[in-house]
Amino acid sequence: MDTTEALPEAGRIPLAVVVVDREGLVSHWSTGARRLFGPAREDAVGRPAADLLPVSGALHPDDADEPGTWSDPPTARYPASGCARVARRGGRNGERTDVLWWAYPLAGPGRERLLVLAADAARLREGPQDGPHGTGQLAPGFARHTEFPGAGELARRLPEILPSVSVQEATRIVSQVLELGYPVLEFSRHDRIPVTPDWGVPRRERRRAAAPVGHPADAADAARDLEYAAVRERLEFLNEVSGRIGSSLDLARTIQEVSAAVVPRFTDVAGTYLREQVMAGEGFPDGPPDATTLWHRVAVEHVDEPGRWDDVVPVGEAMPFPVHTPFFQCMTSGEPVLVPRISEEAGTAIAAQFEKRDIRPLINGRSMLVVPLKARDVVLGFMILLRHPGRAPFDDMDRVTGAELAARAGLVLDNARMYTYQENVA
Repeated sequence: MDTTEALPEAGRIPLAVVVVDREGLVSHWSTGARRLFGPAREDAVGRPAADLLPVSGALHPDDADEPGTWSDPPTARYPASGCARVARRGGRNGERTDVLWWAYPLAGPGRERLLVLAADAARLREGPQDGPHGTGQLAPGFARHTEFPGAGELARRLPEILPSVSVQEATRIVSQVLELGYPVLEFSRHDRIPVTPDWGVPRRERRRAAAPVGHPADAADAARDLEYAAVRERLEFLNEVSGRIGSSLDLARTIQEVSAAVVPRFTDVAGTYLREQVMAGEGFPDGPPDATTLWHRVAVEHVDEPGRWDDVVPVGEAMPFPVHTPFFQCMTSGEPVLVPRISEEAGTAIAAQFEKRDIRPLINGRSMLVVPLKARDVVLGFMILLRHPGRAPFDDMDRVTGAELAARAGLVLDNARMYTYQENVA
């Protein structure tokens, strides 16, 4: 069941996500929090939460405990919610924002003490005021997720609004949130909708070709026309990509050109990884890559809400890839790897390599194509291409297109690499 189709649109809202540790300091500050409250992540993390968040009734410092530590009063064992008008730090002319917030006390072995979700109330009140939710009177609340249609899907999508934590930590937090109550918007006593994150993902309708009618020959002609159109579209796409990349011998600019050329026409997300020697401007990489080879994430292009990927898979990170992953299969075989849909089991296996964050909300249910970036039969890097669930999954023709795309991009990247290497030698 597609929850985004079943749930009222009013429940799809941009959310700020903040985590407070046991010392009362902010330990996670999402991009949404920066947009809503003002301070950048580097200015917020490590600061007292009470100085940044309008969550009165949820923050309970205990003077009797050691300075800087938190108590666990009875009221802190239950979720709290509220509305507040806050001055947006960094805003212009003393700008103030109406904020709705939900706060969940967290228990367990981790350092996380409090999970806070917040939303801009003004944005929720925009639009016509004569609809069933157009009263302008709304409040945050909690409800059992089982009270709504698609309860299982709500529970599965809950990690999307959690911070960048490991799979184990995400599972623990999800179970606590579901037990304490799913976040909802209350328009009246009997009019409530569950809150789901709005990441700005464009909705696409599946293309359905009309069944041809008439003589069987007409059906054959129609099928051939569709096939020719598909081939022509792919050739036009590849020619367009070839014309857009390679305008510079600067390695960073070339990487950006390659990523931007495929989004959104061919894919919704494109992550580019290069071998350490390529990034360092060294000579041609020696030998095939293995499980110890470091790969640098050099670009992430996508059509999701700005910051959604930045919080979880930041550009600049270097990491090896385990043998069991499709990425390892691609970089060692030098051939594209197609995963029509990433199942929950496969998503969990892929996410296990990321120790401090849960990437399953970003990949589960999506179609994935991993293509190698090669030059002279040596893998310089690879691209991870993902399509949203609402878009047709990658197929064998896309695999061929992706392989050709990667071959052209690999040559351009190798030219830029050689230029960088010669510059370093000089």
